[in-house]
Amino acid sequence: MDLIGGGDLEVQIGTGPVAIFEAVGWIVEACSAIQHAHDNGIIHCDLKPSNLLLDRDRKIRVTDFGLARSVADELVDISGTPGFMAPEQVSGYWGPISPRTDVYGLGSVLYALLTGRPPYDGNRIADVLAKVVSAQTVCPPSQSRPEISDSLNDICQRCLSKSPDARFATARELHDALGPLHET
Repeated sequence: MDLIGGGDLEVQIGTGPVAIFEAVGWIVEACSAIQHAHDNGIIHCDLKPSNLLLDRDRKIRVTDFGLARSVADELVDISGTPGFMAPEQVSGYWGPISPRTDVYGLGSVLYALLTGRPPYDGNRIADVLAKVVSAQTVCPPSQSRPEISDSLNDICQRCLSKSPDARFATARELHDALGPLHET
C-alpha cells in the first residue's frame, strides 16, 4: 500500500473555503478513479471527503472500498455515511445500487467542497436519513457561495437528484460535464 502524505478532503474542508477550481479538479480526478472501478464491476458505495486522499502532488486517491459492492450484487441493506448516502442506499423505493449511486456520492463530495457541509445534515442519523429519502431537494450550493456558476450549480444538483435516472449515468459523464469548468 502506498503512503499518501497529503491528508484528505475532509481536512481541506475544515481549513476553510475550498477554491472552486480546486474542488472541480479533485472531483474530475475522482471521476476517473471511480469510472475505473465501475469498468471493473465495483461500486464504491461510501464516497465522502475523508475517503478521497491527496497525495504529495495534491492528486486524488480514492480509498476505503470497505462497503464496495459488485455491480451484480443484489444485497439490500443500509450502509454508507448518512450525510453522503444516495437515496437508494437508504430505501429500495429509489431503486437498486448502481454506478449512479457513486455519481451521487461524487456530487455529495463536490457539494461539501463547495459549501463546507454535506448535502443533508442533522443532529441524529435518523433525521439525516429521513432527509435523504424525502422529496426535499438539497439547497443549491450557490446559496452558500454566490460565485458558483449556474452550470456548476446545475451539475451538482443533477448529481444529487433523488431519482437515479435523473443523475449522470456514469462517472465518465460527470467527468465530461465538469471538464470544461476545470479547464477555464
